[in-house]
Amino acid sequence: MTANPRVSDDDKDSITVSLDGVELRGWTYDNDEMHRQKMAQAREYVEGWCNGRDYVARPVQSRPPQQLDPSPITEDWLKSAGFKWHQLERQPDKHWLLWLGDASRERHSFTSFEDIGIELAPCWWKNSKSDDAGDVGKWFCWFRSDASGRYCRFIHIRHLRTVGDLVRLVEAITGHQWDPANNLYGSTRKPEDAELIRQEDQRLDRRFMRESSHKWADVEKDDTRGRALPEQMTAAIKGGGAK
Repeated sequence: MTANPRVSDDDKDSITVSLDGVELRGWTYDNDEMHRQKMAQAREYVEGWCNGRDYVARPVQSRPPQQLDPSPITEDWLKSAGFKWHQLERQPDKHWLLWLGDASRERHSFTSFEDIGIELAPCWWKNSKSDDAGDVGKWFCWFRSDASGRYCRFIHIRHLRTVGDLVRLVEAITGHQWDPANNLYGSTRKPEDAELIRQEDQRLDRRFMRESSHKWADVEKDDTRGRALPEQMTAAIKGGGAK
């Protein structure tokens, strides 16, 4: 028997197998990678059939897993990655926050950058001898939402230890590859939005404002400090430090 097999996906919606004037069509996939895999399996099937071999599908080779950064999460790393900290009453340590609302791949998923963020705090503390106590190196990780104008940690996700786990979490929420250069002013931005902000920052009036402004108060001198929360403003008023 003479056969002239042909496997094609000309219409990009399905795979067509032509053999001795007979066409079989099937396998419709929206995912391009899955479509390519099925094309390869279809070719293997036709070639095996024409050569009198039983068809045995080869396992599809999966992509190698992405290597995660095993480095431990530290305050220095959080600073370099664009996180901002705050510390409310009865919080013994700094809580580090990065807003993610502006970076969502679906632009209209959130109404504000404060709709979703991640907040981290250490699981260890200093004892009376100023030694580290507790689970050193482990971090609490919460989802944070201030959409109502109030501080709200609405769910504890899990404990984190490594930079790789934290980066993977941010990528899963935003849908964008991690790039700390896009973390500006305490908020993760879409790549195109971050580039626009960087261009705007090069305007002469913006540069003049940055270079001529003086930081008199201690709270202004720490660029990693987050903005004041409503609870902190209320405490300042009650304490007589503000009106």
